[in-house]
Amino acid sequence: MTNSEQVLQANSVAESGDDRKQPASLKELAAERPQSSRAPADLNQASPKMQVHDLSVYYGETRAVSEVSLSIPRQCVTALIGPSGCGKSTFLRSLNRMNDMVDAARIEGKVLLDERDIYDRRTDVVKLRKRVGMVFQKSNPFPKSVFENIAYGPRVAGISNMSKLREIAEQSLRRAALWDEVRDRLDKSALDLSGGQQQRLCIARALATDPEVLLMDEPASALDPASTSRIEDLIFELREQYTIVIVTHNMQQAARVSDQTAFFYQGLHHRTFWINAMSKQIKHGLDALQQSILAMSAMVEEMIDNAYLALQQQDPHLAEAVIQADVEVNKREVQIENQCLEILARQQPVAADLRRTVTVLKINNDLERIADLAVNIAERVKSLSQLDRIPVLEIMRDMADTAIAMVRMALDAFVNLDVEIARSVCQRDDEVDNANRQVIDRLRGVMQSDSSAIEAALHYFSASRHIERMADHATNIAEDVIYLVQGEIARHRDDETELMRLESM
Repeated sequence: MTNSEQVLQANSVAESGDDRKQPASLKELAAERPQSSRAPADLNQASPKMQVHDLSVYYGETRAVSEVSLSIPRQCVTALIGPSGCGKSTFLRSLNRMNDMVDAARIEGKVLLDERDIYDRRTDVVKLRKRVGMVFQKSNPFPKSVFENIAYGPRVAGISNMSKLREIAEQSLRRAALWDEVRDRLDKSALDLSGGQQQRLCIARALATDPEVLLMDEPASALDPASTSRIEDLIFELREQYTIVIVTHNMQQAARVSDQTAFFYQGLHHRTFWINAMSKQIKHGLDALQQSILAMSAMVEEMIDNAYLALQQQDPHLAEAVIQADVEVNKREVQIENQCLEILARQQPVAADLRRTVTVLKINNDLERIADLAVNIAERVKSLSQLDRIPVLEIMRDMADTAIAMVRMALDAFVNLDVEIARSVCQRDDEVDNANRQVIDRLRGVMQSDSSAIEAALHYFSASRHIERMADHATNIAEDVIYLVQGEIARHRDDETELMRLESM
């Protein structure tokens, strides 16, 4: 037995009898993953949640809305657009009888909620407004704590159990994509939140009564672009559970978030509406983009699996197959990049759609680099096959398992928009870095003890570095997922924290 074999014997990997459970392949994950974006609704098949028949609204003798008829599909977003003063907000307030609070306001026509007229004398208005919630143009949090803002509606409805109220508060804040930002500030004043956070708090407050319909009167008109993007993302997510009617002056916003759009002009509804063809094209393009990136990720997974297996077995034929597979990955990278550029140029996506397109563009580049690293490992294998064989370090094997799992987890986080998984990937990067340092130290010991093993050890040294770089690219993908979901740039946070610490000294 050579000196190098004696040094590595305790850490060598047996080529058989491995009962270690491997992570599920990306091919399996791809088959299980749901579509992350819902296709625009088929309005011809969607059942109506609300129906408006010949609705006219008067303030005294002034007619603000004239003979509007509109069907509002269930679990869809209906946008109302038109010039200022055309009656959009008046019409919206008529859908849960908020106009009852305005002196001299009266209505003609019918508004049906699940085929029952909400203006029937027997209608309980309090229960109606519980079923049809509303978010106003300007955020109007109560001068109470964050928790008390959410608990107010359930308390009015008769819920007094504190544990139940806390459960409702957490659930509502999660639905409004605000829980992670305020979970440690529930007892603080709601007035201390930013404008965008206050508006999402108002949405959470409306959701706390578990409504069936959510009315939004220009909910993003007073917000900055970043906060507007989050509100639009939230509308997109909420329509899976709620019927939403939104008033907006922004035609692009209507195209982004709605399934149908109604146009008002001087109080008259033109009795026609259209399905947003532009929105459908973007969603179809993003769906095709997702399938392309999933197919590429499955190929890259197979490459890194085979590259490490070739390294473990020092199989030059398997290594050559990895090298040949890179040709197809390169073709797919160009194809996906062209898909992204076509969506950016033709559809001009904004908000969540823009972030998703840019994220795919960046992930595409990271996947191609991971494939290149697999090729680099395969090339090391072909060189090793010409040298005396030494066993693979156990620590290198564990590092490879972790790096491959990180790649899979990062892509799974992307498809499922799971920030928790993405953050766990980022946390595991240090584990791979530490393992790489241990591999280097042990290989240095091998070279010092056996000069004949130096060339082989250098190839293993290079392979270890390539595996560590795979984990870095998986971390990049995970950070892009965090940005996609939360609009938060997670890169270099540790550097920023250290800089702040040094500046405070």
